Amino acid sequence: MVALLGHSLWILGLACLVATGSWAWWESRITGRGLRAVLARPGLQRWLALGCAGIGLGLSLLPSPAWERALWSILGACGVFLSIRMWRRDPSDDPPSGEAHGPARAVGPGIGGWAMRGARSLRRWGVGIGIAALSIGWLIREVDWRGTAQALRAADYRWVLVGALAIAFTLLTRARRWQALLHPTAPPLRTVMMGLLLGQLFNQALPMRGGDVARVLWLSPTGREAPAVIGSVVVEKLWDLLALLVCILALLAWTPLPEWLLRAAGPAALMAGGSLLGLGTILRQRERILGRASGLVSRLPSRWQAGGMEAIRRGLEGLAAACRPKVAGQALGWTGLTWLGGGLANLAVLTAFGFPHPPAALFLLIALMIGGAVPVPARVGLFEGICVVSLGLFGVDPERALAVGLILHGVVMGPPLAAAAFLALWPPSDRRRRHAHP
Repeated sequence: MVALLGHSLWILGLACLVATGSWAWWESRITGRGLRAVLARPGLQRWLALGCAGIGLGLSLLPSPAWERALWSILGACGVFLSIRMWRRDPSDDPPSGEAHGPARAVGPGIGGWAMRGARSLRRWGVGIGIAALSIGWLIREVDWRGTAQALRAADYRWVLVGALAIAFTLLTRARRWQALLHPTAPPLRTVMMGLLLGQLFNQALPMRGGDVARVLWLSPTGREAPAVIGSVVVEKLWDLLALLVCILALLAWTPLPEWLLRAAGPAALMAGGSLLGLGTILRQRERILGRASGLVSRLPSRWQAGGMEAIRRGLEGLAAACRPKVAGQALGWTGLTWLGGGLANLAVLTAFGFPHPPAALFLLIALMIGGAVPVPARVGLFEGICVVSLGLFGVDPERALAVGLILHGVVMGPPLAAAAFLALWPPSDRRRRHAHP
């Protein structure tokens, strides 16, 4: 119980630190300010203090020498003190991050203030942490932790490494898919990969899908490219929804499914069908939509009219480009490879615990994708609970299923964190830096 709580806290703290550092690095690039000056903002220091508190308190709960636990406890206590002090500070005291840097940079600060400010983020964290606490409480009550520790000691960690490599492969395929959907103005792979990783880190640290906003901001720092980037993200989500339905149908032909999954497949199919129908209608009626939008935009103040029509036009062009046959074929191939890599990662971890069962690996992939919609920071507790319930349907005891969940959670989170740290700390060459953004 204490070990699970400790691991949960330090994973949350690390995700918070990496997400904050990535945001500060991005903001320093688009504003021209130094990284130290950006990190000095109280709005970012709140999150840095919270991350240090999570890491210190979490590691102090893990088995280690007394002096080491004391040091981590001091770090955690300092982080808690600074967090309370910073969160009690009035957010209006934060200096604006980009007022003096020209009109082209006015998009970033507004979103930055939204992402880092107090009340709304605290409410979302409260909901997510509440769900995580319920999941952890259920695991503590239902699982014999001695059996879980025994399963962890008996695992073959060579297969865990294979699973981590499979997750690293999915990062590449997802970046390639997004690059294809951004055709014909796709930025370099490094830029796309960093945006993708930044989005994942924000989704882990900030509930309610804040990562999608971060991804759009990363590829459109001036705001001009935002409509096209948003269109590519929408089409990407649609591809994943279709892949989820295909996996459910494949699993249905493979093995009997529980009633709750069959009930979830119906709304998912309706959403996919409705999205496809709506997308087709938008593309066929693009000129009519532009005409009606022009009439609506003409009622706005004159200073907003040109920008409003340009944003609508760019958004429709982005959707149209992402749905061209050649682009759709590439997106289909990269989507298939992405989901195949995710399934292979699950199968590798199951094999590490002596349960090489492909239907269970596919079922676990589906369940985790559906559970990812629940706003829990880093999916702590929820991820492991889904693994216990899902694998229990295939006869896996709760102790071994929890061990699978703990290791698989680390396998899923480890490669993105390592890749984000590598890209953030390893600067691009001068030639690539000139083309870092489209």
